[in-house]
Amino acid sequence: MVCSFINEINFFIIDKIPSVYLQTSLSISLPFIFSLFLMLFWTIYSFYRKLKMTLIFEKCLITLFITMLYFQSPVINALANIVNCTTIENETYITNYLIEQCTHNLRYQYWIYFLIIPSFIFFAIVLNLIPFLYMAHHKSQLFSQAVLCKIGFLLNGYSRDKFYWLSI
Repeated sequence: MVCSFINEINFFIIDKIPSVYLQTSLSISLPFIFSLFLMLFWTIYSFYRKLKMTLIFEKCLITLFITMLYFQSPVINALANIVNCTTIENETYITNYLIEQCTHNLRYQYWIYFLIIPSFIFFAIVLNLIPFLYMAHHKSQLFSQAVLCKIGFLLNGYSRDKFYWLSI
C-alpha cells in the first residue's frame, strides 16, 4: 500500500526537482509524518483517559519505534533504487528514472550526500542499533514485567542469552 502510494505521486513533478527525488523524499518523510499522527493520537487518548505522563511518553516512543520498523523495508528499497545506476552508451542513469544521470551530475551527488546516505545510515544502522542497546542495557531485567510490557514483541522467540539476534 505504501509503495503504491509513493509510486503514484508522479503528478507532483516540479520543473527544478525530478520526481525520483520527490518520491524518495516522501518515502523517507512518510514514517515520521505517520509517527507524529500516531503520537498525537496517543497523547489525546491519554489525556482523555487521564493517564500518567510517563505512560504517554513510553507509548509515544514505542509507537515511534514500531512505525519506523514497519516502514524500514520500503524506505531502504527506495534508497537503493536511487543509487542503482545503469550504463547506456557510456553514460550512467538512475535505473528507475532514465532521464537523470548518475555521474557528472551535481544535483544527483547533492541528493546522495545530503539525503540518501544519512537516511540509509539512520534506517539501516541506527534503527537496528536502538533495540540492541536498549536490550543490552536491560540485559538482567529483559524478562521482567516492566521491560516485557515495553518491548515484549521484540523478545518473542528469543532466549535470555540470545537477545541480540534481533539486531543481526
